[in-house]
Amino acid sequence: MHPILLVGAGKIGLATASLLADTGDYDVLVADIDEASLARVSETTSAKTVRLAADDLDALR
Repeated sequence: MHPILLVGAGKIGLATASLLADTGDYDVLVADIDEASLARVSETTSAKTVRLAADDLDALR
């Protein structure tokens, strides 16, 4: 499995997470600051989620 960090759980992020996770080739982690967006990702995909601000460079590392 290839690890993927996807930053952003909006409409495009959700669609991308679904496509990548459904292949079975990727271990997808979706990061976003918005809990509701992360909840939608968790409910509809097998991707893992983490609450994280995209401008928090230390957390991204």
